[in-house]
Amino acid sequence: MVDDTLHVCNVSQNVENWLLDSGASHHMSPQRNWFTSYEAVNGSFVFMSNNVSYQTVGMGNIKIKMYDNTIRTLIDVRHVPELRNKLISLGVLDSNGYKFTSQNGVLKVSKGALVVMKAEKVGNLYRLKRSTWVSEAATVSKKEEEGTCRWHHRLGHISEKGLHVLMTHKLLPDLKSLKLDFCKHCVYGKQCK
Repeated sequence: MVDDTLHVCNVSQNVENWLLDSGASHHMSPQRNWFTSYEAVNGSFVFMSNNVSYQTVGMGNIKIKMYDNTIRTLIDVRHVPELRNKLISLGVLDSNGYKFTSQNGVLKVSKGALVVMKAEKVGNLYRLKRSTWVSEAATVSKKEEEGTCRWHHRLGHISEKGLHVLMTHKLLPDLKSLKLDFCKHCVYGKQCK
């Protein structure tokens, strides 16, 4: 299944090729550091077409930047360290309502009228052209006031009261001071309206 939403703060980019595979039972990757969410799995195996089985050690989501610069999320990707290639299962996509067509060496995966993936034929394989993105949200500041100001900006210039509510529901880290300094964007933005 593919999800379209993503909010990224810090991003590192790795250019690697994924293969779209009609025989793969799951989406699979050997790269642990590409997972944006991850859950360890014990005792699970995937069986390859050459009668070899590889152990699945985890499962999670991976963000991928597509041909049109949109960022999609592959969910329920199996982490298989012994695997050589990164595989996107066309069977899983088909089960989730996606369709695919191939013409002139280009495979298009779509849902309704929206084309979500394109792959080029290389030999007898379809290779997705894209970049894998690893995202992380982190706030680092020397002063606690700077941390409060960063959360204020990150959350769309939220008020002190809004920050306090989020902190009481444990949706933000504990900020020692919720006192916001003068924010010219909030003041000038209100004057322009």
